[in-house]
Amino acid sequence: MTSTSLIKEGYEKEFKELLRKGKLPIFDTQKGVFGPSHLDDTNEVFNDLNLKQFKSFLDLGSGDGRITLLASLYTKASGVEHDKDLHERSIYLMKNLRLRANFIRDDFLKIDLSKYDVLFIHPDKPFKEGLGKKIRTEFKGLLIVYSALYLPLHFKLKKSYDFPGERIFVYDCR
Repeated sequence: MTSTSLIKEGYEKEFKELLRKGKLPIFDTQKGVFGPSHLDDTNEVFNDLNLKQFKSFLDLGSGDGRITLLASLYTKASGVEHDKDLHERSIYLMKNLRLRANFIRDDFLKIDLSKYDVLFIHPDKPFKEGLGKKIRTEFKGLLIVYSALYLPLHFKLKKSYDFPGERIFVYDCR
């Protein structure tokens, strides 16, 4: 079984466990809303972008770690998540799946974005001036935005991907 399949299987087990406990897979956190990203769609984007060519990847608001762990199959991957339970779940799943990634428990607005080549975000609110300005001033690379719900302003769209029920956008911030 491929590593991508193992990640998907691991998160499907986690999803079933949440449902068994009566928890929904989408919920409010202190800093926003957690909603899972689809691994197959994101993996297709990572393959198309040849994510292996990049040195470092950061998932802003990494939630349960699924996208960070998927990116770790391609490059050095980190995820930053403020929510304690989601951060702990990321580390648990990383160890359980025997993968390597860096999970940071913090507010992503406090992270130095200049160290990364690729940023990923599944935004749950508009790119307010704080995040948009931070990306414009600190980041030079590709910004992957999962979902058409909130799109950034002032960035050059490089490519978009249409999947059933979802869209993923890639912006060039260089």
